[in-house]
Amino acid sequence: MIKIEKADISLKKDIKNLYHRVYGSYYSLPEVIDDELMEEILLDSSNHWIIARDGKEIIGSLIFRVNRSISISKALGAVVMPEYRGKGIFSQMFEFGLSFVDTEIIYALTRTISPEPQKLLMKHDFVPLGVFPNVRRIYAYENHGLYALIKPSAFKKRKKITKLLPEIKNLLNILRDIIIKKYLLLVLRNRYSDYSYLEDFISERYDVVYREKFNFEPNETKKIDIKVINVEKEYYNNYEKLRFKFFPFHKPNFKISTDFGDVFLHLNMIDKHCAIMGIDTKENDPERVYNLFFNIPYIVDKLDARYLEIVSMTPNYYNHSMLLDNGFIPAAYFPCLIPEKEGDGQKRVDAVIFFYPYNLPHFKKMYIPEDFKPYVKYVYSMIINKINDEIGFSLN
Repeated sequence: MIKIEKADISLKKDIKNLYHRVYGSYYSLPEVIDDELMEEILLDSSNHWIIARDGKEIIGSLIFRVNRSISISKALGAVVMPEYRGKGIFSQMFEFGLSFVDTEIIYALTRTISPEPQKLLMKHDFVPLGVFPNVRRIYAYENHGLYALIKPSAFKKRKKITKLLPEIKNLLNILRDIIIKKYLLLVLRNRYSDYSYLEDFISERYDVVYREKFNFEPNETKKIDIKVINVEKEYYNNYEKLRFKFFPFHKPNFKISTDFGDVFLHLNMIDKHCAIMGIDTKENDPERVYNLFFNIPYIVDKLDARYLEIVSMTPNYYNHSMLLDNGFIPAAYFPCLIPEKEGDGQKRVDAVIFFYPYNLPHFKKMYIPEDFKPYVKYVYSMIINKINDEIGFSLN
């Protein structure tokens, strides 16, 4: 008989063995391969590490990481032994874990080659927010979809958007269409009697502003200093002055110093996934920020990273122009993601997640729900536009 329960630290070795039995040495999530981080998660009662047992043998695992201070949770690391798949075990683990989580936002990344997790998330009112091409590598690079359950309490704190770039507006419009369809379906099915908290989000109007025309000359940095010792300590000591620093479930392990400023990175050396966790340009100079964005992808490429992402608040349309100008592509729109103090209260600010495309996306064996297809088409069109721009620039 299969039993679903929460794991504790005594099961650490057995859980690691499960992932190794399923994926061998290819598995790359830090939560599983980093012993210290795994222990930290298992020992923190805020988190919920869910396992499935058949007798004494662990045959399934799923992690819910929780950050109570900003009321955000993340579901990740789902695995079930191959011979037990198709028996609803993942669904049981997910629903069991979900019953413990009470944060305003819960999000998950799903492998797009696996349809069942995506269907389960949509069943529980998670909404697709975007797609990340080549974001992780197990046997090969994979595209992952971003899903989130954003509760009414989060939307009620949402800070309204007043200005957007057309490129970001296109992403937001896809999300709105999905939510409107979902809203109408849920009302028709009498699942919810009140969805009024979404009315402002759906009907919101804003000014469209076009990309800034920069007069900055991109300059290659002559200085690249790489630091890997005490990076996390230095990161938190300087946290308040950093920009683009919202990554609630990552820890920095690289600091890159350049002529234009410093960059803190989380770089996974197994699958080459890299996230920008904060930048410090020392002074409030847009040209330094621009040149930092110009240099970061090339520096990260020298570190052998194959994926690079950055999270930016939606109101920062000036910075979004810089990112787009330097080849970054918007891949997901996440409402209410970033908490921000405002007066005596707290608001939640929408965010845009950008990535830098090193490789063309893989779409073979990719399961794409109907609601997800507009994201895939849009992100792919942005990649093609980037290639065309670069070809045009080179030929001129």
